[in-house]
Amino acid sequence: MRGRKVWNRNVISGLLLLLIGVNIFLQVRWVKQMVFNQMAQVTGSMIRLQPEMKEEWMLNLKERHEQDEIAGKQILEEYGYTGEHILQSSMMPLIGMIGVLVAAIMGLGYIHNKKLKKQTEQRIEVLNNYLKLAEQGKNKSLSSVGENEFSILEDSIYKTVGELYQTKSEALKAKEMLKNYIADIAHQLKTPLTSIGMMCELLEEAQDLEEMQVYGGQLHRQSERLESLVHALLMFSKLEANVVEMERKSIDVYILILRVIELLEPLIRSKNQSIEITPEEEGTIIFQGDMKWSIEALSNLLKNCIEHTPEEKKISIHYEQTPLFTGITIEDEGEGFLEEDIPYLFKRFYKGQNATKDSIGIGLALAQTIIDRQNGLIEVQNRAEGGARFIIKMYPH
Repeated sequence: MRGRKVWNRNVISGLLLLLIGVNIFLQVRWVKQMVFNQMAQVTGSMIRLQPEMKEEWMLNLKERHEQDEIAGKQILEEYGYTGEHILQSSMMPLIGMIGVLVAAIMGLGYIHNKKLKKQTEQRIEVLNNYLKLAEQGKNKSLSSVGENEFSILEDSIYKTVGELYQTKSEALKAKEMLKNYIADIAHQLKTPLTSIGMMCELLEEAQDLEEMQVYGGQLHRQSERLESLVHALLMFSKLEANVVEMERKSIDVYILILRVIELLEPLIRSKNQSIEITPEEEGTIIFQGDMKWSIEALSNLLKNCIEHTPEEKKISIHYEQTPLFTGITIEDEGEGFLEEDIPYLFKRFYKGQNATKDSIGIGLALAQTIIDRQNGLIEVQNRAEGGARFIIKMYPH
């Protein structure tokens, strides 16, 4: 659009120059015609008075004779007729035309400048109103008043204000998330800390060894719960602050599962449960990821299954390689999840209606965050025959 306006200005300038050239050309033609008419008048007068001088007069017109020219000038000056009279009479129309042309150009320039000034004032008013609305928090689209050099400024301002709105919106969301996060942490910490304080008081007032052992056991469980909560929160804070660099190394899925089972062996043994792994083959299926964080994610999922599976029941772990992803499926023989809880299971601090007593509602959310950071996906389902099913899909980067 700007190029088109420059082209239009160039065309107008060219037309004005062409008009000036045509005007000068016509004026020169007019001057020549005027001089010719004067010579014709003089010639006619001379021939009328002295017809016999016709041939000699015409020869003198074609050939310049300096002496005759000097003598003629003297005669003209003697009668008060000088070259200025001819110049003035011949140039007046030219000067008049040039004056009119200059006046027209100046008029056009004045009109153009006035229009440009008006457009500039309109643009400034639009930008000023836009910035006032932006300052009041009203995100209104920037209206345009024609296309000119202000378009670049408008685009820059609109882009800058848009980026500021986005930054402000993200900052408000982050502030709200932090507020909720702190409230959730305070709530989660309050329960074990209150229990620990009560157990300490009861332990001080205990009269016999049996009471001391009971309160000591409860104190130990609450301290373990608090330690688990702090550990999970530290994990979350590292992930959300993006200070964790996930490694991309080859992970043998079978070795990963064995290390997770080894980590949870005491809990599995306490409930006399069995773990079935298929296939039991080392080195057959491998994906690229971070072993440490993958263990953390998988152990949270398996721990959830162990806690919700009755004693002496079985938990199955199956893994496979498809053309699209590496899949790990964990199934238990527990009671499964309520359908209304399933959409919220991976929400931080969410505890379903059938959650265990000591659940803090952070294990599944942490597992999802870790898997997501490794370009993975977790799905949860209820088995038709009863129990829960977690499906992990690890996609190539």
